[in-house]
Amino acid sequence: MRIRRLNGIFAIANQVEVNTVRDLAKASYKTVICNRPNHEDRDQADFKVVAAEAQKLGLKAIYLPIHESGATEQDQAAFEKHILECPKPIVAYCRSGTRSAGLWAKFDVARNGGHEGGPERRVDAMRSGALSAQPAASMAYAAGFSGPRLSATTTIGSAASRISRRSN
Repeated sequence: MRIRRLNGIFAIANQVEVNTVRDLAKASYKTVICNRPNHEDRDQADFKVVAAEAQKLGLKAIYLPIHESGATEQDQAAFEKHILECPKPIVAYCRSGTRSAGLWAKFDVARNGGHEGGPERRVDAMRSGALSAQPAASMAYAAGFSGPRLSATTTIGSAASRISRRSN
């Protein structure tokens, strides 16, 4: 499982497995939101099993599946409600993290205008090389982008953590 922290209260991840939920609890996450429909892939863990482990460890577990066709207005409204009401920090996951990042980006723009500078900030982030090839994840990252080009990626399960300075 790879986690990308978008800001102080929200992170995205790829598929969470039962054996990595304990690592989320150790990393002090309080809420886990699953944006991946059950049985999207035959090898993926069923959310009920992940949720049972999360609840056993004191984490709130939310199932808000977003199909590959994208989030509906009802999905976005439910996501926003969870972000406002659930204990923080929150980690949301799907297959790659892109659907979760897209939900966050829409929430952030609606609530905060995408932080200072809004769209201009995303252009600055793109020019500095801080954006990835995935548009939804890029928007979410850019919304929280500030100053130095640092990227933080945490890989849980292999206990590896890396912070690297991006080159211009």
